[in-house]
Amino acid sequence: MDSMFEGAIAFNGDLSSWDVSSVTTMDSMFEGAIAFNGDLSSWDVSSVTNMFGMFSGAYAFNGDLSSWDVSSVTNMYGMFSGAYAFNGDLSSWDTPHNRMKEDHFVHPHPARQPPRDEVNNNQQSWLDIS
Repeated sequence: MDSMFEGAIAFNGDLSSWDVSSVTTMDSMFEGAIAFNGDLSSWDVSSVTNMFGMFSGAYAFNGDLSSWDVSSVTNMYGMFSGAYAFNGDLSSWDTPHNRMKEDHFVHPHPARQPPRDEVNNNQQSWLDIS
């Protein structure tokens, strides 16, 4: 599912019923999908090993991911970088292979950030992209 919705700036579809239980990589899946804020709380991500940049630049995303089993994930670098609305509680995540740390919120590809005019007016007041 790598880059499946990457750059789909207006996408905000309902993916709540998707069966992703056999998926192993979600690298950059929603990168740059700035309007996406879908409910992914029921997804079984227990087989996923790579979530690199998964929500990078998904400005509006603030879904509840607290029930996700991320114990198999080995790469979360930049997973939430540029996901400015995200403030989810991830304290229950068991990350034996990959401690939750600041670099999960750092943008892995600064050049991929969308230009300021692609960001809606509500976000421009607190978004600082030069």
